[in-house]
Amino acid sequence: GVGGGGAWATRKMHGAPPRAGGEDPAGPTRLPGPGVDGAGAHLSGAQLAALPAARGAVEAELEPGDPPIPFQELRAYLFEPPPRTHRRAWLATLDGAPVGLAEAEREIDGVNDTLVDVTVRVPPARRRGGIGRTLARVALSAAAGEGCTSVMGWMGVPAGAAFAEALGMTHRQDDRCSRLRIVDLDADQQRRWRDDAPGRAAGYRLVSWVGVCPDTWAGPLADAFRSMVDAPLDDVDYDPQSLSAVEVQE
Repeated sequence: GVGGGGAWATRKMHGAPPRAGGEDPAGPTRLPGPGVDGAGAHLSGAQLAALPAARGAVEAELEPGDPPIPFQELRAYLFEPPPRTHRRAWLATLDGAPVGLAEAEREIDGVNDTLVDVTVRVPPARRRGGIGRTLARVALSAAAGEGCTSVMGWMGVPAGAAFAEALGMTHRQDDRCSRLRIVDLDADQQRRWRDDAPGRAAGYRLVSWVGVCPDTWAGPLADAFRSMVDAPLDDVDYDPQSLSAVEVQE
């Protein structure tokens, strides 16, 4: 099959990155939202409409052929996070057009509160113009002001790795994602798997739902998540915490 991959990098924060030459000292436009500046914060229609475009070009580079995230889903992800997640976003525009997006996420769990996960997205055609550095500076400055002392991020392309290195981040973990094309499947193997499935599935059943996890399955789902928190993280300075049944439903 075909696959992609990336790497995690982290660094201790001693202030935001220096400003690149020619950048607007005012920085990009910050997009406030519930959980950041309060539920009463207002977003203009133009700012909201720019979100998919700011994300789309980079997502297409990382996951070619995959459909873009629907607008309503993206807005909910950015501005309606779970109670113990703190999320902010900044939009960079040039002549009114979106040219980059930064996202900063923290888990307020009593253990990882001072660690911030920062993602900077700049379309390939707009790179090496100071946009990414401007977005990173603003996001890291905001995180430092909230008490963060470490930053981590994921790089899926060589340009991202070079950008992280320029910010003083160090490589901590490799991550690989593989994709199997349906047209490349072994038909005989698939047939054997289907024939053997009843015997292998004895005692198991598949359960699904739409929307919030039902009360009946919230506890078992929390147990399933809990069984994965000890997965190896190499040198990533992050201590994942278990979710309760209530948090699973949030």
